[in-house]
Amino acid sequence: MIEQINRVEIVGNIGAIRDDENMPENMIRFSLANNYYYLSRGEMKVDTTWFNVYAFIGKYIKDFEGLVKGQLVKVQGRIRSYKYTGSDGNEKTQYEINANKIEVMKDEE
Repeated sequence: MIEQINRVEIVGNIGAIRDDENMPENMIRFSLANNYYYLSRGEMKVDTTWFNVYAFIGKYIKDFEGLVKGQLVKVQGRIRSYKYTGSDGNEKTQYEINANKIEVMKDEE
């Protein structure tokens, strides 16, 4: 049997940190903005992709103290998808990252 791998590593800035009273204390959910910069006709452009991330305190994540909006982090984990019906009545697929490691990065300019 061939090993199947589902692994992702993304560096980006933390967006909204979700605070839901129904979430367990050892869990965090946040959005992550990943920017791709490129030149188009001599003009610098940016393409931002947003990801939803969730993580639990465990072996590689000791706590969530110090994680704040705008902070540059590297997230490692696996991609998970689920389907739902949007407000427009159409079925949609949402992708999120189940993080098993979150590392704060130094923002170098």
